[in-house]
Amino acid sequence: MSLGLVANRYAKALLQIALKEKSVTEMNQALHRFTEMQKSHSDLSNLIQLSIIHPKKKAQVVDLILEKSAFSVTFRHFVQVVTEAGRLPLLSQIQKRFNHLVDEREGCLEAKVSSAHPLTEDQKESLIALLSKRTGKKVRLACDMDPRLVGGLKVQVNSTIIDASIVGLLNQMKLKLLAQS
Repeated sequence: MSLGLVANRYAKALLQIALKEKSVTEMNQALHRFTEMQKSHSDLSNLIQLSIIHPKKKAQVVDLILEKSAFSVTFRHFVQVVTEAGRLPLLSQIQKRFNHLVDEREGCLEAKVSSAHPLTEDQKESLIALLSKRTGKKVRLACDMDPRLVGGLKVQVNSTIIDASIVGLLNQMKLKLLAQS
């Protein structure tokens, strides 16, 4: 079974638990917080990646860390199950799938926006309104800067990419000119 399918199963299970407990937001925040802890603490990251430590022992250590960090009992239990199954290295994939499942449930899409310069709040609102109208869903922007675009922006919603950057427009012009010659 592929790791993506495994991560999807755990994400679905966590979502079912969170829906039952009415704690979807809290679970989402806990996943985010734990993955951030993993990134910022190399010892925790190394512990998670080490395969020579028995999964039950690893689960005990991780649970102590989560308990001291004031994570909920439900989240701690979830991480314990994932750890004992040897799937803790998949936690960031589980988080991504969980976020995707929550977005699907709420009729929300994430649009990845790259721009050469930071977008103003008015530009973000206009872009959200335009994309919401086109997709019929609530849209959340994930913005990043890419100075290589020179100007304009590049938007990705699911597998659709809209390249309205200066570099993209120049590339399109180049392809047209080459096709004509």
